[in-house]
Amino acid sequence: MSILPLTKSKINLSLLFFLLFYVFKAQIGIGTKLPHESTILDIVSTNKGISLPNIELTSESDVTTITNPKKGLMVYHTASSSSILPEGIYYNSGESTNAIWTKFNPYSKSHSSIVTLPFSASDPSKTLAIGDIEIRYNKATQFNQIRFTNLAPGENLKYTVFIIENWEGRGNGESETRAGTCSAKETFDNICNSTKQGFGENNEIWIYVLRNGIYSAYRYDITLININSTSFDSKIIEKF
Repeated sequence: MSILPLTKSKINLSLLFFLLFYVFKAQIGIGTKLPHESTILDIVSTNKGISLPNIELTSESDVTTITNPKKGLMVYHTASSSSILPEGIYYNSGESTNAIWTKFNPYSKSHSSIVTLPFSASDPSKTLAIGDIEIRYNKATQFNQIRFTNLAPGENLKYTVFIIENWEGRGNGESETRAGTCSAKETFDNICNSTKQGFGENNEIWIYVLRNGIYSAYRYDITLININSTSFDSKIIEKF
């Protein structure tokens, strides 16, 4: 039997058919020969997981460690002793030129329109996310902080707060109220017109937002106490 030599044109034609088939059949299965029709990548395993790239981000807006990071890009941030971000899985909720690295939060428990964090040691990585806002207590600065998600480029969104602060006085409890209106930001910023929250203090903060003709109201409640020189807090947020 004679074998005819392949000409360059035949090789190129074969490669073309292969590439066209690959483009139209662009599904990859790992651990399965039949990736689900809705997936471009289907990974099946009963005893193994996925390891994301381990990268140390320098800030919530870092665009130098990863150049031009795509929106939705995910990494595992390996925090060093000097890192300002807590360790964990982050995704870019901003744009390629205006990154907003957002931590996936495994702590919040959502029940309908209420999100709570049980009594535990204060940790800024333990955030409360509901609706279009995310809130945390930053024990380093002693401020409650807020950020707004899904802001459109150039959107000038305002929010209004009404704050009731309650704290221990000399034998009697004391309280103070305050209010204000501020611009919404995509990165964590001190809640509008708020003050530092110390030990033995309970704050109730009402947040009002008008967006695209729809009013949203939130009630955020946080209690902070000191046990053996350690800061503990409990938080709850409701959306109405």
